[in-house]
Amino acid sequence: MEVGLFGQYLAKLKGFVETYEFFIKTPLTMFVVLTPLAVIPIFLGMTPDAEPADRIKIVRTTCWVAGFILVFFAFTGQMIFNFLGVDIPAFMIAAGALLFYVGFDMLRAKESDAKISQDERRQATSIHDIAITPLAIPLLAGPATISYIILLQSESNSSAETITVYGSIIVNMIITYWILRLCAKGAKWLNPFVLKLIRRLTGLILASMAVQIILIALVKLNIISDFTKVF
Repeated sequence: MEVGLFGQYLAKLKGFVETYEFFIKTPLTMFVVLTPLAVIPIFLGMTPDAEPADRIKIVRTTCWVAGFILVFFAFTGQMIFNFLGVDIPAFMIAAGALLFYVGFDMLRAKESDAKISQDERRQATSIHDIAITPLAIPLLAGPATISYIILLQSESNSSAETITVYGSIIVNMIITYWILRLCAKGAKWLNPFVLKLIRRLTGLILASMAVQIILIALVKLNIISDFTKVF
């Protein structure tokens, strides 16, 4: 009897997840693509002599700027694609390749040039420069993140799903703010080994997501069969 009840609960849980998959998946995957944890060592490394209060100002500006950019592209991205005549599968392959490039570099504990270049790192000389470039652009609101936001919008089939994308941006910016704020105050307690481990695990997840996006695009183009039917 207990096994039967447990099976019923699992079936209900599975049905709930399948029904609300987009609403559950969107904020979680967006957090992975944003990779705020990977920004921590760069943020602390570029502000070695800054006071906690100054670091918090940087974090606040960074999250406002990054959030505004992501909302802007979520609103206009599809219109830009329609105007340029770019098909969604082609964009998915390009976005997947970019995400894989970033994730692969993170696996090697290397900062990807797709997110930040050495020139951009050298140009960030003041507090405001650091907050806007490179932290907001391109570390948080970089090409990979913008591409993924536009991709999510293209997959939205209802007003509720569209609102979920915007809501996920806001929620993730709030989470990112508090993560970086806590690091700004407690930088001396962060273990470099833990930061590298988190960075590599995030890179593995990001690379896996990239492969999944490319495979789905190939299915849409009828180049390969629908692999999801195998499972």
